[in-house]
Amino acid sequence: MTIKNIAVIGAGTMGNGIAHLFAQNDFSVNLVDVSPNQLGKALDTIQKNLDRQVAKNTISEEKGTYKQLLAPGIRIALIIGLVLPFLSQLTGITTVMYYAPAIFEKAGLGANSALGSAAIIGFFNMIFTIVAIWKIDKWGRKPILFWGFIGLGIALFLIGILFKQAIVNTEFLLGAFVLYIAIFAATLGPAVWVVISEIYPTKIRGRAMSLGTLSLFMGSVFVTQTYPILRESVGIGSTFIFYGLVMLPAALFVKKILPETKGKSLEDIERFWNQKETKKRFEVFKVE
Repeated sequence: MTIKNIAVIGAGTMGNGIAHLFAQNDFSVNLVDVSPNQLGKALDTIQKNLDRQVAKNTISEEKGTYKQLLAPGIRIALIIGLVLPFLSQLTGITTVMYYAPAIFEKAGLGANSALGSAAIIGFFNMIFTIVAIWKIDKWGRKPILFWGFIGLGIALFLIGILFKQAIVNTEFLLGAFVLYIAIFAATLGPAVWVVISEIYPTKIRGRAMSLGTLSLFMGSVFVTQTYPILRESVGIGSTFIFYGLVMLPAALFVKKILPETKGKSLEDIERFWNQKETKKRFEVFKVE
């Protein structure tokens, strides 16, 4: 018996494609004449070819089309993947990160103090992002997003009210911004990306996530372009209160539509969407 024969026999239990792969390797050397070193090299070659074939099969399975995103059972996932990133930008996070020095100068801080306050915000952003990475699997995606929107709504209301005071208390204002950035970094910042990477089947995940990323940047552009207009027309305080109001329907969206993906495999999530679509069709059938 030769190495080639053994490879083909062993691969037969793994499918015709892999068996054919092994059969293509020229290892027709009698085992009696094979040294341990030659055997090791032959098996290494088989392993490399097998790894290549598995990678090729995986890539081919992920080649979904944009049309498949509109398939029954996936449409709700697509809506979540588009709306959630956009809502995360309506928190005003890009406004705070881009305009932080100007915002603090408007509140009465000097240029140097304003830059220092912006640096403090960046520091807390980093710290609480680490906290989120550490705890997201324990807390769950849905609770993090729901309470994140609620917490951000409260923080934005507080910031808006402080700006509406005749004399802005800069210490309280900085504390409110730190609270805001801590909540965002510990909740929406990482959780949105985690959710949109988990709610889609493997074959369409790449294309779906590209649309979700596009939605996020569209939200970012929308907020950064409208903030100066709102600031000049209604004032900074009212602008942040408006952002806070948007958080309430955003939290409701998460509570009513978003499924919990914690501890679930991609297959479990795909099965969930298919079962949801089947149940909806059955209910329509019963009504008719």
